[in-house]
Amino acid sequence: MRSTTKWLLGILIVVIVLGGGFLGWQRLSQQKRSNMPNQQGSSVLVKPELSQNPIPASDYRITIKDNNDINKIDIYLKNLKTDTELFFATVDSTNKKIEANGASDAYRNGNVYIYAVINGQGEIWKYSRTNLIGTKLFTDKEGFGFYVSPDEKYIGVTPHVNNSDKTGKIVLLDGSGKELKTFTINVEGQILSVAGLDFDEWKKDSLWIDKVELSNITGLAKIDLNSLTLKEYNFSSPNRRISINSTGTFVIGSDFPRMFDVDSAKQFEIDKTKVNLYLYDLSTGKRKVIATAGGKDFEFGWVNDSNYTYTDPETGKVVTGKAK
Repeated sequence: MRSTTKWLLGILIVVIVLGGGFLGWQRLSQQKRSNMPNQQGSSVLVKPELSQNPIPASDYRITIKDNNDINKIDIYLKNLKTDTELFFATVDSTNKKIEANGASDAYRNGNVYIYAVINGQGEIWKYSRTNLIGTKLFTDKEGFGFYVSPDEKYIGVTPHVNNSDKTGKIVLLDGSGKELKTFTINVEGQILSVAGLDFDEWKKDSLWIDKVELSNITGLAKIDLNSLTLKEYNFSSPNRRISINSTGTFVIGSDFPRMFDVDSAKQFEIDKTKVNLYLYDLSTGKRKVIATAGGKDFEFGWVNDSNYTYTDPETGKVVTGKAK
């Protein structure tokens, strides 16, 4: 009797152990499947609870990926510093083609602003994790660029340069997409086939625009956000790397040319071709050289409104100077 009891007890223990092991294996298999790439849709399958995690502050580029549903797309934020992607949301794209445009699309304070094409028209759409349907903010001829202010109070839009009257236009919108004013900028003298207007930078009370021709800046324009007025400045630079101080009185930049191939850049450095770092006074139109280097470009910027800084590319020394 005792031996029979022991035998039955042994069988019961084996069953319990095997059953527990099977359940553990099943849970592990399910967990692995939930972390596997989705072969038919997005390249990354993100758990729903993870999609609502706070997004760390950083500079992001918007990327989009197809979804299983043809009326939806997946939006990702690509961290430009780490080159990693963070899932943002799956949003509605019914009857429109959403195109990631690195020069214009923006992530601002939990919102994504993105370019879309509908029936040959370009549109600006705004999405968030609580607004997956999206809000249309602007429509114009296909191919425009736009620039969203960091505080989302304003959006600047650059329609095509008008080849007939040699003007470019900037449309200033408020954060809801309402047009505040359209500004006309003169591009007389530029080669219109390669001319354009590029957004440079938002300041506290202004928006700065570069007149461009291929890789060159041929002029600057400032939109005063308080008075809604535009002022143009005579200014030129052989590349688009410039930095304007906060009050818009001085520009620091270099005459290092834009290189279109590795061999030219290498030869430029071998020859130690002279590169000037300059300070330009927008109020007087005077330009003065503040440093020179051989074959290499400078890193530069502003410490505050009155003081600039740069790194000497030959010595690595960091220098600070006063704008005057």
